[in-house]
Amino acid sequence: MEAFLFRHGPAEERDPQRWPGDTDRPLSPEGVRATRKAARGFAAWVGRIDRIATSPFERARATAQILSGSYPRAVRVEAWEELASGELAEPLLARLRSRPRTVDRIALVGHEPTLGEFAGYALTGESAAFLRLTKAGAAGLGFPRTLAPGGAELRWVLTREQLTALGK
Repeated sequence: MEAFLFRHGPAEERDPQRWPGDTDRPLSPEGVRATRKAARGFAAWVGRIDRIATSPFERARATAQILSGSYPRAVRVEAWEELASGELAEPLLARLRSRPRTVDRIALVGHEPTLGEFAGYALTGESAAFLRLTKAGAAGLGFPRTLAPGGAELRWVLTREQLTALGK
């Protein structure tokens, strides 16, 4: 199995008057443009993905929809609570284990430090942040033998700028 971690794009500044809950904070207009460019590069770099799982937070959901739309045929997007900001790595790995057998290449759209901690757990078995993704940056993990803590291999990490360059 391959799991691709994709951090949500640049979002609006926190403003309790406009978005009382941080879950509702959207991508900024520039964040939408930057995420589209990075998503095109991601699709060119990664190729086929079977599914996109996203945090239910608005900025991540919008990022996942942009990512889906960067493919010739839109990729199915599912909201997973395990990808919400502040969630633990162990339940996310358990959710991946329960995926349909037809899903071998999945993009996980979420937040920091959740994605970085998941990478640490998948790579070393420890829930410590192993990497920190830029907004609309991504990483590729491979699970060559088993979906277990410490069973992953880090294949690549790219910033938003690097992904954008790949999409040109």
